[in-house]
Amino acid sequence: GITLLPSRDWLAENRKSFPPLDIGRFWIYGAYVTDPVPEGKIGLKIDAGQAFGSGTHATTYGCIMMLEKYCPERARLKMADIGCGSGILAMAAAKIKPDADIIAVDNDPLAVETTRENAADNGVGSIIRFDLSDGYNADLVQNNAPYDVILANILPSPLIEMAPDAIPCLAEGGIIILSGLLDDQQDKVI
Repeated sequence: GITLLPSRDWLAENRKSFPPLDIGRFWIYGAYVTDPVPEGKIGLKIDAGQAFGSGTHATTYGCIMMLEKYCPERARLKMADIGCGSGILAMAAAKIKPDADIIAVDNDPLAVETTRENAADNGVGSIIRFDLSDGYNADLVQNNAPYDVILANILPSPLIEMAPDAIPCLAEGGIIILSGLLDDQQDKVI
C-alpha cells in the first residue's frame, strides 16, 4: 500500500549523514556546512553534484593521506588527477603544492565541469587545468607528461587497462597513487 509521509526537507535530512571530514591536514565539508574551518586545517568545500567523490569514501581518505606522506618536497611539481570526479584530489594537491602544475581529467563531462566549479570555489581554479579525457589520451595529459605525481582513484579494471599508458606518463622517481580497489584485487592491479 501507499503511506502518506509528513512533509520533510529530505535534502537536509540526507546532509546530516555527511558531516565534515577531518582527513590529515584537511577539513572537507559540503556547501551546506556553516561552521568555520577549524584552526590549523585547510578547508575544502566539495559539492559532488553528479560527479563521484564527496570525500566520504575510504579510497579518497587513503589517497589524501598518501599524497601528504609521499608528495615530493621539491618545487614546481607536475601532477595529474586521472579520473578526477569532483576534483577533490586535484584540489588537495593544489593546496599542498600551490606552485605545482596540476591537471585534472575525467571521461565524464559532468565531472570535469564539477571539478572546475569546485576548484574555483576553493580558490585553486587558476592552479588546475581541466579537460575531458579517456584515461591518458587527451592532449592536455600527453603534452604535460611526465608527471612527478599521478593520482588515480578509480576502479581496478580501468587501472589495469590504463597501466601501459600510465608508465610513460610517470617521471623517473615519480609516485603514482592508485586507489579504488579491494585487497583481493591489488595483485592484478600491481
